[in-house]
Amino acid sequence: MQQFFQLIGRTCLLVLVLTGAPGASFAATEVKVGLYLTNLYDIDMHNSQYNVQFWVWFLHDNPDYDPTSRTEVINGKSWSQQNGVREVSGGQIWDVMSFRALIDEEWDIKRYPFDTQTLHIHLEDIEQTAANLTFIPDVAGTRVDESLIPDGWKLQDYRIDVSPHRYNTSFGDPALGSETTSEFSRVSLVMTLEREGRRLFTTIFIGFFVATLFVLMTLAVNMSRRAHPVIPLQPRVTLASGAIFSTIGSIYLLVNQMPYTTEFTLADSLLTTTSVGTVLCIVSSFTTDVVCKTDRAATMYRLNKVFFALFLGLHLGINTSFMMGWV
Repeated sequence: MQQFFQLIGRTCLLVLVLTGAPGASFAATEVKVGLYLTNLYDIDMHNSQYNVQFWVWFLHDNPDYDPTSRTEVINGKSWSQQNGVREVSGGQIWDVMSFRALIDEEWDIKRYPFDTQTLHIHLEDIEQTAANLTFIPDVAGTRVDESLIPDGWKLQDYRIDVSPHRYNTSFGDPALGSETTSEFSRVSLVMTLEREGRRLFTTIFIGFFVATLFVLMTLAVNMSRRAHPVIPLQPRVTLASGAIFSTIGSIYLLVNQMPYTTEFTLADSLLTTTSVGTVLCIVSSFTTDVVCKTDRAATMYRLNKVFFALFLGLHLGINTSFMMGWV
């Protein structure tokens, strides 16, 4: 009879464990996680993505926990897992595996190409919530090799973080209500890269430089008492037209380099100031030719000097502010 009651007690305890009934309290599995980045390549601003390869390891004491079949790259467009290994030593279980992933990333292009970008790799267990499984960052073991950073970029810093991530859904669990939320422990490798953008700036924005030069040349002729009577209207309008085509060429080049954004960027600033200058020099050219046939030529020349100084000051001031990060 005593053995029968012991069997009943053990059965009830097993039911409590399996159902998580109220009154049962169990410690969550703690897993120490670290990463080592082995490759970072194909940073694609236009498609908001980059490729990465890394090793990740898990230190724990729960033999039932198998991260090789449960770990997901949350912000990966696609990924594959390779080389899963498990070793046990002194009661500690060490699981290690490598990932190759295409990461979805949102870029901050306000100061492009003098930008600084923060790259993220997010990992989660897809089975257990934070109440049952908690990650602990292996800060000392996590590494990023600076030699793997692509040309044109410089690694500023990196860190590994762990934080709870809440989903406003029960994922259709019939045992839970529709208003239930789910919280999972998320481990993140966060890297900050700074672009070395001087050469890229010269290459991509050269159309704006040419357009600016044409605008300044036209305005300089319009404000000169000596040059204006000698150079007819047609060459000045041709210079303005060249500024328009140079601006359009730069726009097409930028469209293939940068992702869509609602922010006002350095590229938008250059486009706006150059376009305004182009319109200004066209209007100035026609107006100067008409006014100079009257007795107000001196006033028009002085006004063109104001136009020249205003365009140059605003063009340099606004765009320099974007490049230096003052706005």
